[in-house]
Amino acid sequence: VGCDGIFSTTRRLLVGHEGNPNNELKYLGLVVILGIFELRAVKDLEQFKDSSIINNNNATGAMVGEGWRLCKERVFQTSDGETRLYVMPFTENSSMFQLTFPVATEEEARLLSSRGAEGLRAEALRRCGHWHQPVPEMIKATTAERLSGYPVYDREPDASLWQRGLTVLIGDAAHCMSPLKGQGANQALLDGVRLAQSLRGQLLATRFLDTRQDMTATLVGAAASTPTTTTTKLTTAERIELGLQEAMQEMEARTTPKVLASRATCGLLHGPDFLKTSY
Repeated sequence: VGCDGIFSTTRRLLVGHEGNPNNELKYLGLVVILGIFELRAVKDLEQFKDSSIINNNNATGAMVGEGWRLCKERVFQTSDGETRLYVMPFTENSSMFQLTFPVATEEEARLLSSRGAEGLRAEALRRCGHWHQPVPEMIKATTAERLSGYPVYDREPDASLWQRGLTVLIGDAAHCMSPLKGQGANQALLDGVRLAQSLRGQLLATRFLDTRQDMTATLVGAAASTPTTTTTKLTTAERIELGLQEAMQEMEARTTPKVLASRATCGLLHGPDFLKTSY
């Protein structure tokens, strides 16, 4: 079972030589920067000056040095119509952010990613350093080892590439998707459950059918006047392969809409329509 992520070595060894265009990563025109920060560090960095934040009641309130509370056990999202920030709790005393923005070419996106934590931080502050508290402070408070960024990719859903014999791909190795719908890890966990269910069902079926065939052969053989018949049994390996095929079919039906919806969200969240009240 290959569950080794978007850049899966298992996938490369399994189907990388086949030349199928659906095996190629598809750049989605975005970079994502991820960070985890301590609330205490953000609080300490905040400057005591007026800052307006739109709260959940669409009322504007002045918060003086108290923007860090927006991160405490809360989720919030901010956008300027191009760059979009999503913040959510990580632990009791820390939160994480996902900052996404358009970058025209894959080459530019990879170059930005290669600049490391401080290069990513500089780009994040260039885009968001003038935003409301605590956005600038939380970017500054994120330590280098907890800051990362990379181009956003997916692949065309194609279950014909997910199995060869008794080897299968699940999770991002099979159906990677953009992180903007929060479905990547969820679908990988469901893949594992579905795979286990399919294999268990096939192996239980093997035991039942083998027992029934043995009993039938004994009963028929005991009747001297009745000719015996033989039935070909599936091997354990053949049963496992059937279970894998069954799991791949379910995975394709379940994850394909998620991949496509996550791709469509890339455009929606980084354009002016996202700022409309109708959204």
